[in-house]
This record gives sequence, C-alpha cells and structure tokens, in this order.
Amino acid sequence: MFSNLTNCINRSPNHYNGRTTRICKFTPHHTAGIMTAEQIGNCFKSTSRQASSNYGIGNDGTIIGIVDEENGAWTSSSYWNDNQAITVEVSNCEVGGEWRISDAAWNSLVKLAVDICRRYGFRLEYDGTCNGTLTEHRMYIPTLCPGPYLHNRMRELANTVNSILDNEEPKPVPSGEPDYTGTIVYQAFTNRWLSEVNRCDDTNDGYAGIGRESITSFKCRPQYGEIIYQAHLLGGDWLDEVNSKDYFANNGDSYAGIIGKPIDAIRIKSTKGYVDYRVKTKENGWLPWVRQYSDYAGNYGESIIGIQMK
Repeated sequence: MFSNLTNCINRSPNHYNGRTTRICKFTPHHTAGIMTAEQIGNCFKSTSRQASSNYGIGNDGTIIGIVDEENGAWTSSSYWNDNQAITVEVSNCEVGGEWRISDAAWNSLVKLAVDICRRYGFRLEYDGTCNGTLTEHRMYIPTLCPGPYLHNRMRELANTVNSILDNEEPKPVPSGEPDYTGTIVYQAFTNRWLSEVNRCDDTNDGYAGIGRESITSFKCRPQYGEIIYQAHLLGGDWLDEVNSKDYFANNGDSYAGIIGKPIDAIRIKSTKGYVDYRVKTKENGWLPWVRQYSDYAGNYGESIIGIQMK
C-alpha cells in the first residue's frame, strides 16, 4: 500500500517482509545528488545494493512509491528505526555545500508527512535523538544524511506538519499521551547493571546483555504509559510483578529478579498498546518473540543471557 499522494510506483525487492510494530516514526533522508523520482526508484532495484526506502521525492516534487508501507525498508542502518518508520529519500537541488532541496521537494515532503501522520495517528516530535517520532539517519551511524539543509529544518518540518494537523484535524487527547508505548528503554543486570538500551537490532547495542553472562535482573520503561514486568528464577518461581513507574527508584521495587540469582523466563505487558519481547539463552540462542502476557519468553532451566524489547 502507498499514499494516495504517490505519483508513480517502482517497487524494490530490498525490504523486511512485514513489520513487528506499528508505524510511529517518519525519517527523511537525502539522495546526495540531484535526481528525478524515477532515478531514485531505479537506485533501489538491485539486490546487491541492499538498500531501499518506502518513498522517494524527485527534485521536481514527484513522489514515487518504492517499498509498500506494510514492509520496513532498508534505509536507516537500524532495523529498530526502519521497523516503525516510513522512510523517504529526497532529492537535493545542489551537490555539496548545504545539500539543499528544492521548494517543490520540500512541499511534497510536508504533504507526505501530514498524510502519514494522519493515517497512522501520530505527530512529529523532534528532539535531536532517536526517541522522537521524526528521526534522521545520522542518529544511527556516523553520516551527514540528511545533509545540513534538511537537518537544520527538522524542527521546522515538525512544526509545519503539526500545524496542518491541528488546523485540519484537531484531536484533543485527555491523557496527553498516544495509545502506544513509544520507545522502550531497558536494562539488564549480570554482575553489574549494564548500559541502558533503547534499540532492538542485531548490533551490540541492540539488546540488553553481554557475552554469555547470566542475567539476574532487568527493568524497563516506555515513552508512554506504564509497563508491568515479571521474572522467573532459574529453578524457582515467578517473582512479584514490577511497574516501570519505579524505574528510577534504585531499589528492589524498580527491577524484576533477585540480584545474583539467574532468571530463565520473563513476562511483560504495557498499559499503552503492547510490547513484543524475546530472550536469548546459553543453550538455544534467541527464542521466539512473545507479545504481552499471552505467553512468557524463555525456557525453564535455561539461563537468560540476552533480552530484546520493542
């Protein structure tokens, strides 16, 4: 499926098949060149390049559909981002310098962002980090993409799109929060608390855990709402539930588990939307994904050495 704003379609074979979370981010990139929509589409036809985007916008403002919205494109060097984002390659109107884009391309980018936000029920929030709903390639790897010109207009893009949304479809939300978790921050304890994680991919920073060290406790907090989580002791029982609202308490109420005692299963559920999660064990590696409390992640009797959430 593509936006009704799409002028032409040239599908790329390079993409994830489906998504495992709802669309709640928008990520503009730049082509690092002056290109037509057709040329952008052709760039992603080869399977050897291993790259794509959901949309492309030519220098004249033409919008091309490249990867259907129900599939994640290979655009941002981050599965975690591309799994929940609509990504757009935008042509420049100059090579080098500020890597500017044309007014026509800018206007199409705004219109497309408004359409995406309206259909998927979110607003553009830019805070310069991957926690916002408006993200950039440079947040995930060392790159200048989307170029100085677009980078410096990110807040303007968010303000412009949100103003249009407010004028056309005012939707007061009594709670002040959308009905989904947003970014989840999570952390594991082995023989010390490891670094917080806010990604979910196959990099060293894309999961909580280190090497083959047994995890004995974990904690997590969502961007919106609250998360309830629980741990099962290796050779023991399920411990009491823990609430993410206590994340910063720095005591036994803030984490699930008992420091020093390995865990072999976890359960997680959210009050906003849902949480998908999985664990890695010493014996069998990564186990299947689980959603909410419909099941638990883990195998009784096998120490957990890695946790992922999204």
